[in-house]
Amino acid sequence: MLDGLSESRGWKPGSHWFLLGKDGTLLDEGIDLPKGDYLQGRLAAAGIPSTWEALEQFIRLQPENGPALQKRLSIAMRLARRRLLNLRDQGKVGAPKFVMEFGFPVIEPAKLTDQALPDAWCREVEDTLKLLNQLPDPWRMGDKMTFQVWLDFYGRATSLGVRGELARLRDVILEAWKQTPDSGRDWKQTQEDEGFSTGLGGFWMSCDLASRRDEGLPELPLLTPAPGRFWPGLPLLMTLPWSSSEGGNARGILAFLDRLPAERDMPILWYDAWPEWLRFRSFVSFRRATALGNLGRWQEAALALQECRRLSGKHWTETAASLSSLFRKGEPPDPPGKAEAPGQMRPPEVFLEVLRSPNLEELQPPPPVAHLRFLVWGQPAWEKHWEVMRASAALAPWSADELRREAPTDSDSTRLALAGFQTSGWAVFQGDSTIVTRGDSAPDPAKLALQLQSAASARIQVLDHFIAQHPEHLDARRDRFALVRSRMPQPALESRLLEDAARILGSLEFGPDAPWISDLEGWRNQSRKVVPELESRLRRWPDHAGLWRAWVSWSAFLEKPPSVVAFADGLPVFGPREDWTAQLPTQVHRAVAKECRQGRKFEIMADWFGGAWRNLVARMRRPDSPENADQETAIHDGYREALTALGRKEERQELDRAWASFQPKAKAVPKP
Repeated sequence: MLDGLSESRGWKPGSHWFLLGKDGTLLDEGIDLPKGDYLQGRLAAAGIPSTWEALEQFIRLQPENGPALQKRLSIAMRLARRRLLNLRDQGKVGAPKFVMEFGFPVIEPAKLTDQALPDAWCREVEDTLKLLNQLPDPWRMGDKMTFQVWLDFYGRATSLGVRGELARLRDVILEAWKQTPDSGRDWKQTQEDEGFSTGLGGFWMSCDLASRRDEGLPELPLLTPAPGRFWPGLPLLMTLPWSSSEGGNARGILAFLDRLPAERDMPILWYDAWPEWLRFRSFVSFRRATALGNLGRWQEAALALQECRRLSGKHWTETAASLSSLFRKGEPPDPPGKAEAPGQMRPPEVFLEVLRSPNLEELQPPPPVAHLRFLVWGQPAWEKHWEVMRASAALAPWSADELRREAPTDSDSTRLALAGFQTSGWAVFQGDSTIVTRGDSAPDPAKLALQLQSAASARIQVLDHFIAQHPEHLDARRDRFALVRSRMPQPALESRLLEDAARILGSLEFGPDAPWISDLEGWRNQSRKVVPELESRLRRWPDHAGLWRAWVSWSAFLEKPPSVVAFADGLPVFGPREDWTAQLPTQVHRAVAKECRQGRKFEIMADWFGGAWRNLVARMRRPDSPENADQETAIHDGYREALTALGRKEERQELDRAWASFQPKAKAVPKP
């Protein structure tokens, strides 16, 4: 194309530039590099507004549109970066770079060399953060990772205005994080998010450090974990900027580690949390050993390393290998109290001897509370009604494993006889020997529940008590929801399931036709409250996959579910709508297909899926395109069904050929 254009225009050899319109028409050309103002004027004359201008106009009409504000922030960050590089060339700022510390690549952020640096270099970033901070949930932004990386590189050089907005954003993030201390600390913001993204914890830390121009470790807020869990946990600690702090902040690291829960402070953990507790304490010991070594306090460092070895169990040799790369061997150790310069430390033999030690046995968790055993003997008349009693609201919280219905063993019978019990009756044992309560006549469920709770509360009851004190704690509600959902059908517990589902505002994997639902009207009443709230959030964040999945699942409970197509069409979107439609989650596309199929609206169906398909084709042709097989299949199937119903055979055949051509994503060509 370029050779043909060069020949037709009679260009001389050498550099040349040209400007093409959307239809390929040549709008302008030249030899010398054009100025930005000149190009902007030529584009405006051709009726092509800049993305920034179009975005500004859109935001004036839709000031609470989160994706548009995030787009503005993305452009503002790129613009600020270019300005900062210009300031670097003027010697006013030190540009960010990667350096090696203790064998790890570490970001050395941009630093001011001229304290009178003009704030205008990041003015657009400040303005955008002000707009984002007017939203009730700015932390829902999708690509937080890009913003966090920008803060890691340039946050220490930002203006006072930017730091003020970051402090406000940090405080809003913290309020949301308090509700999800466990799920919010991880790589996913909540269980409803998809894709690789830091959670609220990582987002909070980036904003906190940049708002304070702090190069050390943040002072983590003390959040309350859900029962059976602990705070802060390993995933959050792994995101801290350890390496960038370690060289000159070993004392700060020790102070930070001292604020974390020690082994003696271990909370009551449910069994599935024990492995993470070991990894958490092992990591803390690892960091303590390196910080003490950095200060030349090698005897204490060796003790911390021994603790790390004890906690690591069979993983010790792997941990020791990663530690070995930090040390120089065969040289005299550093004198006590000498802070090591960035590089490698020189430990004494007492430390190296621990590194060479073999693995130890895995530490075992504390013994769990013995389960409860309900025993009946003598075949009393009421025994046949036990299952009805067991399903009552009083006894329902105990799972079948927490309160087991068992026949007396020989040793049980011996104990009962020695205790002088009647030939017919019942008893509850805790474990094999402790008798919690007993009786001759039929047990009263309410009274029995109180006696059982004094011995061993059910997990659901522990969560009940915690949620009563912390009603906004979404992690605890998610845990209770999962427990109760696994116990359905059990009408006595369904009210808890309904309450938690409505507070979490997450997607439901069941619909109104679920056979275990006993209170359909209750679910419908809640959906009348939940759906408007989800719609309000989607108007701010129309590209949020988790909110969409929740809206589709909750809408199904309404007597007259809203039109998915109509609701989507009413949402303000910046940019081509078919690009936005294509990235919506699978559940939305399947709901659209169902709606159009039932209403025989195949023209609307073809428009929806046709646009999504065109975007999908462009996306799948890129070598680095992410694969989402379910979403791709839903778009293809919806488009093919619409074309078939409309008799557009040639388009359907072209669709089939294109679908078969995408390797390695090729699917079998559907039969006619």
